[in-house]
Amino acid sequence: MKRKITYFALLLGMFIAKAQTIVTVAGNPETGSAMDNLPATSSAFKFPTDIFVDSTGNFYISTFHRIKKVNASTGIMNTIAGGGGIGFTGDGELAIGVGVRFSGPQGVVVDSQGNVYISDTMNHRIRKVTKSTGIISTIAGNGATITTPIGDGLPALSARLNQPLGMYIDASDNIYFADSGHHRVRRIDHSTGIITTVAGTGFYSWTSGNNDLGLATNVNLYYPVDVTMDNEGNLFIANSGGHNVLKVNANTQIVTRVAGAFDTASFSGDGGTAKDAGLNAPGGVAVDNAGNVYISDSGNHRIRKVDAASGIINTIAGTGTPGFSGDGGNPLSANLNTPEDLFITNNGALYFTDRDNDRVRKIYNANVLNTKELNNSFITDIYPNPVSDKINFTAQKESVGQMYSAIGSLVRNIQIKKGVNIIDISSLEKGIYFVKIDGKSYKIIKN
Repeated sequence: MKRKITYFALLLGMFIAKAQTIVTVAGNPETGSAMDNLPATSSAFKFPTDIFVDSTGNFYISTFHRIKKVNASTGIMNTIAGGGGIGFTGDGELAIGVGVRFSGPQGVVVDSQGNVYISDTMNHRIRKVTKSTGIISTIAGNGATITTPIGDGLPALSARLNQPLGMYIDASDNIYFADSGHHRVRRIDHSTGIITTVAGTGFYSWTSGNNDLGLATNVNLYYPVDVTMDNEGNLFIANSGGHNVLKVNANTQIVTRVAGAFDTASFSGDGGTAKDAGLNAPGGVAVDNAGNVYISDSGNHRIRKVDAASGIINTIAGTGTPGFSGDGGNPLSANLNTPEDLFITNNGALYFTDRDNDRVRKIYNANVLNTKELNNSFITDIYPNPVSDKINFTAQKESVGQMYSAIGSLVRNIQIKKGVNIIDISSLEKGIYFVKIDGKSYKIIKN
């Protein structure tokens, strides 16, 4: 993901602090307007995927072919990059306007100088908006996606990327990102501009049951979608296709499993050891100053926390039933719909993109949540996941569903019959897709 700016006051002998509350801080799909210069909660946008909060509290959102910024002082939202719709144009021009096009931008981070970096996912590039000029340029990727050679050891502009997603920027402004289609995590050195692989072999697979998996560059990843670091420089990876979260030790470069016991989508484990828990296509990961790990369990429509001291995992937001509800109340009673990116601020608030609710939401005092397991009411997922040819699911009634690409484009409508449904998707390209049925969203990975 990105640099996490965190601070935690010590609570001597105390665990429960202020009441935890979930609220929407951006997005109003029912009555909002897509126009700029409006309060963020009166604005409408589609498919927010990534969130970054800068040191002054401004937050940045990647949405449908645009990047938005919400001013911390006024709460007003404006576009800071994009405006021309889908495509690839605009390098060397001002970032705002019809001349600048993205194709499904997802990751967004801001460096120490205020420059904004964007994963232009389906253009297979990382782009930069320079603060002093407002000009947009490409800093990594040449648009080609061929697997080998991918350009490690060369200037990042010469490298081949394949659907770059979540990013993290360290204190020296080096950029780490999930090169998801190449099944790697890569690093762009701020001083030299050279790109290297720091985790993944380029081959995708996952074998569950191992804790210590070996050197990071010898371990196969499976559609990594997000990255972050803790204060010790350990790297954390949301390994979505493996349904787990991994950690790369800063000193040894050995990979261990933080959460997720299985290589298939599932939900289990609240109140138990995170390594024994079931996850479903985790879409985001964040770490606080105490070392607690927060996970967007996207396919389970929950946010979960792994306690640093005990290794125990619990749900901290979401009932498991996709939908929208709960603003102003306890996050454990709220309905989420495919939460993805996460960001922890210096006052302990947790921001996240509630992707299929077209909102950004915030949980106050997430760092001191008194979590517990609630009765599970999640809906059985589409299977198999990942899938190579046909998906299966059972419907209670006839309906019409939709399948969307990772960038939010409609791929097809799906005629659903009551009972067992088998849908052939063998002709689709490899990648991440979303199936919507009766307002519920299911994330699937096509091999």
